[in-house]
Amino acid sequence: MYLFVKRAFDVAASALGLVGASPLIAILAIAVKMSSPGPVFYRGKRVGRYGRPFHILKFRTMVENAERLGGTATANDDIRLTSLGKRIRRWKLDELPQLWNVLTGEMSLVGPRPEVETYVAAYGEAESRILELRPGLTDWRRSGTLTREQPWPAASMPRRYTETSSDPSRRNYSCFTVIPDPSERM
Repeated sequence: MYLFVKRAFDVAASALGLVGASPLIAILAIAVKMSSPGPVFYRGKRVGRYGRPFHILKFRTMVENAERLGGTATANDDIRLTSLGKRIRRWKLDELPQLWNVLTGEMSLVGPRPEVETYVAAYGEAESRILELRPGLTDWRRSGTLTREQPWPAASMPRRYTETSSDPSRRNYSCFTVIPDPSERM
């Protein structure tokens, strides 16, 4: 029942979000297209639930063919970022198109962030448990517990996250982010 309600919420919220944000999405699409050559959207290959690959949608914030020029990781001062890209990343507006990924069922509003295949291939047994969950638009790292630059807390994070997210007796939610048990924080 929980998964049905969570999915229904994801569908309703992402549909409303796409409709409500459509003027902003249109403005950003035009701005991205006019600011630099290349496509409006970045379609990065990620690993989803049960290890299924999918393409995550984002507004393009880097120069065309940026992955070929320097890999998948990006620092805030990366020279591949466009000037507009830096600004829309600051406000996380580049992630608005991921509402489409949520609507289509490839992602959820809340869940572990999807990773690239290279990182998932290096997962051990404990880390692989995170693939039992639908990847999310937001996760507990973005709640302020960790910063983007900090690494995941080894193998304990996937276990805690999957247990907290899939066992109804251990859930503790804010509106959009799973909050870990304070006794388990680092």
